[in-house]
Amino acid sequence: MGIFDKFNNQDLGDEEAFEELCCQLFETWGMRAMGFDNTWAYRDIRGDGGDGGIEAYWFNTENSEYIGIQAKWFKKTISQAQYGQIRHSIDTAIGLRPSLTKYIVCIPHNLTSLRNSKNETVSLGEEGTWKMFAESIAQAYPDLELVLWDEHFIGNLLQEPANEGRQRFWFERTAVNPDGVRLALRRAIEELKDRYVPEIADDGGMAVFLDSFFGTIESRAALIEEIDACLDVCHDLAYVADSFASVEDGLTDELKESATKCRDVIAGYADSLSAWRRMLVTEPQALVEIDNIVVDYGAIEHFESDVQDLKEKYKLTGHADELIKLIDRFRELPGEYEICGKMRDGFSYPHCLVIGEQGTGKTCGFASEAAGFLEDGKHLPIFIRAGEINEHDGWKKIVNNALGFSDWDEAELWQALSSSAAMHDKCEGGITVRAKIAVLVDGLDERQPASSWNALVRQGDAISREYPRIRFAYSSRPYGVERSRTDNVWECIHYVDDEGDVPAHELFDRYIEHYSIDLAGNTRYKWTLRTPMELRMFCTAYSGRRIDKEVSTCLTALVNAEVDRLDEEYAARVGITPRMHQAPVRCTLAALATSFLADDGKRSRTAIDKVVKDAGIQGEYVGSMIDFLEGYGVLSATRQAGSTSVSPPTIMYQPGSRHLWDYFMAVVLMETEGSIAANALLHHSDVAHMYAILLIEKRGILPLESNELIDSLGVERVRQLTIDALADAERDATGQFRQWALDEMAEGSDSLRDVVNGIVIQVAGINEHPLGPVLLDEYMRTFQTSVERDEVWSIPRKMYDSYGLSMYFERDAVKHLPRLHSDDSWSQMPLLLAWCLATVSNLRRRHCRNELVLWAMRNPSEYAELFDHFSECNDPQIREDLYAIAEEVVCQGEVDKETRGRIARIVIESVFRAPDKPGSRDAAIRHYGRLIVEKCCADGVIDSDTAESCRPPYGIDAAADALPIYVAAANADRMGGFETIHYDLARYVLVDKLETAFGIPHYHASDNKNTEDVQCLVKESAAMTGIESPAFEGWAIAAAYQYLVDHGYEPDTFVGPVGEKGYRLGGIDRKISGAFGCADHGSRSTVMTVAEKYVWCARNEICGYMADRVPVFTSAWRNGSSQDTYELAADYNDLLSYQSPLFEATVNRLSAERTGDTPSYPTAFSCDDGDTICTERELGDWIGSGNADVPIALLNHKPNVNTSIADDVIPVALYASDWGICGKQARCWAYCGVMDTAELAKLAESGTVAIDGYDHASAFAAGINVEATYISPVEYMSAPWIKEYDEEHERDKIADVHVAASPLTGSGVDSLTDIGDCWYRFPSKLAMDLCGITHTDGLRYFNSDGDAVFEDVEYGEPYRKYYQALLANKNLLFEALRTHNLHSVWYTTLQRDSNGLAEERLSKTEARSELSWLVWIDEDGKYHSCRMSDEYPVPERIYEPTGFLKELLNKYSSYTDEDEEAIE
Repeated sequence: MGIFDKFNNQDLGDEEAFEELCCQLFETWGMRAMGFDNTWAYRDIRGDGGDGGIEAYWFNTENSEYIGIQAKWFKKTISQAQYGQIRHSIDTAIGLRPSLTKYIVCIPHNLTSLRNSKNETVSLGEEGTWKMFAESIAQAYPDLELVLWDEHFIGNLLQEPANEGRQRFWFERTAVNPDGVRLALRRAIEELKDRYVPEIADDGGMAVFLDSFFGTIESRAALIEEIDACLDVCHDLAYVADSFASVEDGLTDELKESATKCRDVIAGYADSLSAWRRMLVTEPQALVEIDNIVVDYGAIEHFESDVQDLKEKYKLTGHADELIKLIDRFRELPGEYEICGKMRDGFSYPHCLVIGEQGTGKTCGFASEAAGFLEDGKHLPIFIRAGEINEHDGWKKIVNNALGFSDWDEAELWQALSSSAAMHDKCEGGITVRAKIAVLVDGLDERQPASSWNALVRQGDAISREYPRIRFAYSSRPYGVERSRTDNVWECIHYVDDEGDVPAHELFDRYIEHYSIDLAGNTRYKWTLRTPMELRMFCTAYSGRRIDKEVSTCLTALVNAEVDRLDEEYAARVGITPRMHQAPVRCTLAALATSFLADDGKRSRTAIDKVVKDAGIQGEYVGSMIDFLEGYGVLSATRQAGSTSVSPPTIMYQPGSRHLWDYFMAVVLMETEGSIAANALLHHSDVAHMYAILLIEKRGILPLESNELIDSLGVERVRQLTIDALADAERDATGQFRQWALDEMAEGSDSLRDVVNGIVIQVAGINEHPLGPVLLDEYMRTFQTSVERDEVWSIPRKMYDSYGLSMYFERDAVKHLPRLHSDDSWSQMPLLLAWCLATVSNLRRRHCRNELVLWAMRNPSEYAELFDHFSECNDPQIREDLYAIAEEVVCQGEVDKETRGRIARIVIESVFRAPDKPGSRDAAIRHYGRLIVEKCCADGVIDSDTAESCRPPYGIDAAADALPIYVAAANADRMGGFETIHYDLARYVLVDKLETAFGIPHYHASDNKNTEDVQCLVKESAAMTGIESPAFEGWAIAAAYQYLVDHGYEPDTFVGPVGEKGYRLGGIDRKISGAFGCADHGSRSTVMTVAEKYVWCARNEICGYMADRVPVFTSAWRNGSSQDTYELAADYNDLLSYQSPLFEATVNRLSAERTGDTPSYPTAFSCDDGDTICTERELGDWIGSGNADVPIALLNHKPNVNTSIADDVIPVALYASDWGICGKQARCWAYCGVMDTAELAKLAESGTVAIDGYDHASAFAAGINVEATYISPVEYMSAPWIKEYDEEHERDKIADVHVAASPLTGSGVDSLTDIGDCWYRFPSKLAMDLCGITHTDGLRYFNSDGDAVFEDVEYGEPYRKYYQALLANKNLLFEALRTHNLHSVWYTTLQRDSNGLAEERLSKTEARSELSWLVWIDEDGKYHSCRMSDEYPVPERIYEPTGFLKELLNKYSSYTDEDEEAIE
């Protein structure tokens, strides 16, 4: 009998199982018998689309040698047909891998030898036949060694120590198989009870981490994609650097050498990344050390410096611009250390740690990952609860116990498990992942001491290194594993967020549905249950119930509700009534908690029986009580082997659900003498939190008031316990500690942050919580001035000398700011974010504005409450922002008339009842207020007389004083500023802007129309302070500085005290500007100084003050003549630009969704020729081949991003650009307009056409007729009196046909935080009227049915692959045009030329084409086009310069490069 007569195919089928066995032996043979080192790579290719003549191979990466194996389940004599199969496999293998040197054939029987046949002839036997076959192969392939592994050879391999477990696995009926693992996992998961419910579990960051650690096709593909993105940048950078070095003219040898060195560095980095990529594609068979990549950044920076020098000299700017851009992109790539860390997670570490606080979903995450591994066949999981591991057990016993084995020795066990895992290797899309035995050990903290785990973890590491398919993952609370500087236990680690691996609010709906809970419409529980554990406790307590009345979700209330539910279920199960025993479960848990406090070791059944009896449970119910608690996971039962091999296992008990035990142990300690309780908490740290809560709820004292606690745990720990306990305690029990919290806030900025982050934010979701945002609001209103409040509230906490480091922490902080939910009431988190608008960080301010405006659009009546609450706030920045949001809610939101009217009345009372008082003069607030009132007037909510009083100009209060000024600043000028009102603020924000707004010339001549009015204001301020009249710029700067002082600005605090040499040093504002820098040219700093915050508000205040007193002088050239106006401003859009929170929120959200997206273009427009370099002729041919099919292809092209438009889209305004390394670049413009049938009939596809009044494509659009630099589309739609601007054109083109058409689109620009100038496209008033547009969020335009009719889309890389378009709902637009007998036409222009790389490579070639067409669609949907004229009439006379200008032009018209070098 041969060994294969007992072959256990593990339900794979004999042929597949034999292939698997042979591949496993082949892999071990290479590592053990052949001693292959890391220059050899093993790969099993059976699952990768066909074996190619072999099942697996070893490959030498240095000399490209292959050794392959082919397994054939030929159980009996090999027939001629089967020899033919082997020959075909060899031919195929050689054809695919010519460097194959050894070919191993495996068969499951031994060859027969020479023998006499029945007719007395000698038979060669199978050995002879094989020999002849081998000779034929040798003749065909002399360099190939053919090797046979028959039954005898395979048997010998199986006898080797490295294969002992493999022999048992394949030739015995063992439980080491997927079915055995599945059974063990099911048993382990059942013991988790409600801690893991598969139907409602979800994967979070833990699953991503564990997938990366153990390896999945998806995780490897994701990292490959990340590396590929890096390789793309490296490729382009090295390629352009090489191109740069090959430029013939203008490069020194030093520059070429610098370019070559940079290219080599980048190429070397790319080679290292490529090696990592190969590792991701073909996983190594063993753990590998992965070294960091060493990159010579000095060479890159040196080359960059050289390129910058060239750019500054305007030399080779095409290459220079591209190289600088690519080096910047290279810097933005994930660092080599980051990628290296991910590689090490997957290939270097034998174990990983998942660390998280109680209740954050670690157990659920481990169980879900284990179930997913098994279900998807990725890995074979073994789930082990750490609390069930006995103190002196090793991994063999632990795993044997988990799987229910008993007679496996160490080596056999790991080899057999490895063999079982190997059957699940995955190979998809060219990526091979070796399946693992995933040993998931949950809850290390449940078996103390922490130090005991280090030795066991290191034992596991040794197993993984010997058997690489065995990997370990551990979960624990932070204190569960001992940590030291020299220990490598914490190398591979994932931290679970305190809110949970999957936040509770994301799990909430499915939990509520699964547990059949009727919330009676109260959705607030979704936000008050802060962790997955709290959500589970809530659902367990109220499963199957309707919650009519509000129930508490504090921690102790959830525990008590859960225990009450357990008492009810137990009573119903055993048939007892409350009279017999009021709370049997509660009494039992209290007694057991007392016992486990005294000794936290495991208990036998007998010991547990005694404790339960002593708790007063009648003897007949003791067993049922223990079984009930075990069934619900409250008690955890483990089975330990008996004292002898035939003895039954011993059942041992320990605490299960930790939150219940923490509570009852705390209850017991509450009845214990203080010092004893405090000392006990040293050994039960989780109980300390519950104990602190009970101190507040039961005794009405703070933990900080307990000297025993402070002596035992230390004051810092107890202070943190106090904060945490106040956040988790019953709401009604915390009210008495409001004053303590207020006093803590008043201690300083650090204490304020601790209370806000630790308490206020945590309870913000609980209505009317005494320590919620209303507490913060009370504290904030104690400050007499806003600057005094800013000092502790508005300034970033982390400021460093390094700008990059400071900004990194600031951006990171923004990511963790609170978010708003649609059902928040105004006094909850919105109230807190409203106070956060005071910040000097425009990043934080943007976040808060975005959250508030989106919440307000959904909750206008709640916002009205918040708006009213802040109507008299003493922080002008908060008021401006809240007014901006109020305006957009009223003008663009779906708001009932009552709410609109309320907001309007607040505005009227707060601003327009006395517009000429400080605060009400603020131009921004006046502007937003007017828009609100105008909208309400148009809707009939406000009468016209009232609205008229809210329109500028506003009356002057005769009793009002002159504008106060700061005397010391009166002589300041715009170029020098004053103290922290530095040059940029003084000039661009204040003086230049005010001069521009009112038409004040820079040099104030006496005959200027408004000089006298301005000087009058200046004189009044000077007279009030007793000084001579300063210049206008000094007056503006002094008024702004006085504004700062009036709001509490202390120069000693913010600028710094005066030093020995008379200079101020060391103030808060200097520290801010030193850490974050300052913006320039009139833009807002990302993080402002306190002075800058108020300068912007002061500018608005001064502007409003002047608008009532100084007429605006404007001069415009119309119809060939100058038209001057001189009157008080009637529209504040002509004075300043204002912010639009709704537009900014929409841009930020949609831009974030499209970050990284690159336009895909139709072939007709694309410039992508791969790595091909165009010759001058090829480039010229392409440039000259442009035709109307190109813009038509773009009009038909659907952009590769998601939009809100439900139907087919068509661009009505379009700009597309493309660029290729090949040397091509293309740009296309297309702007849609309409014409009537008579005009359309004039068009023919022959001849040329001109649209009267529009001489190029981008001019075929409307503009917004305001004087301000910036305006948002939201603001434009909210102000119907603003007209479109139609540019006048003096010349019409010469054309065969002239037609009239009206544009359907326009464009404008706004300024946004962290973005700068944001250009946008909008539907013209004609388009809005045709399509019934009623409101917008700035990028999307909706009709009265809520359908998105237009959407502004922008994505890609500017000046390279870039797509900007105003897309229209094609069906709705065309239907509207048909209704009005109008037809759509597009004015299109196509530009093709060589890019900078080609021009410099090809001797400054300047080939370029620009062609324009008018495109339209007929009734059948077919596109037509005709050429747009590009011919202008000859002007009657040509302007000839004279005098000085003529001399200047003559002088510099002959300016040469030599002149430039001479100057240098």
